[in-house]
Amino acid sequence: MGTISGYSQNYLTYEYIIAEFKKLQEKHLAINAFFCGPLEEVDLDKIPNNQYPILYIEPSSININNYTQEFIFQVAVLDKFEMNETINQNDQKEYHPKTNYWATYSDMRNKTLNDCYLILKDITASFIQNFQTISWVNTQIDLELPINLTPVSTDYDNMLSGWTGTYSVTANNKNDLCQSMITPNS
Repeated sequence: MGTISGYSQNYLTYEYIIAEFKKLQEKHLAINAFFCGPLEEVDLDKIPNNQYPILYIEPSSININNYTQEFIFQVAVLDKFEMNETINQNDQKEYHPKTNYWATYSDMRNKTLNDCYLILKDITASFIQNFQTISWVNTQIDLELPINLTPVSTDYDNMLSGWTGTYSVTANNKNDLCQSMITPNS
C-alpha cells in the first residue's frame, strides 16, 4: 500500500519535499518564517517585522518519470527594512531608512539583498551537499544547478527586498501499482 504521510522507501512525496524546505528554515539561524503556496495568499503587510527574513516556496510543477520525479518550486528569501515616513515642504510623503547613521535607501536595500543571497546560498548548499553529515536534507534528493536568481524589491512603508529563483528538486520514484492505493484488479 502507498503512503500519504510523505515518505516511502520507494519514493518521496510532494509533502515530504516541502517538509525538507521547512526543516531548513527551522534549522537556519537567520530565517524566521516559512510560507508555501501562491504568493498572493501571503499577506506580507500582516507578517510582523520580527518574522523576517522569510523563506517562501511556491510550487510550479511536478514531472513524473520512470525512476525519478522532479519537483519545481519558485523559492524566495525576503526581508524588510523599515522606513520612516515624513512630509516634505511640498506636503508630499517621503520615506527614509529607520537609521541614525550612514545608511541610505540604496545601502539598506543592498545589505538586505546581500543577506538574502547568502541565505539562499546556504539553502542551495544544503541540497547539493546533502551527502555530508552536516546537511539536514535527505540524501535521496538532488538539486539541479545552476539556479538563476532574480532580485525582488517592493516599495511599501516597510521596504521588502530579496531574491527568487527556480529550484528543480529531483527525488527517486518507483511507479509501482503494488505501492499504490488502488484496489488490485483480480
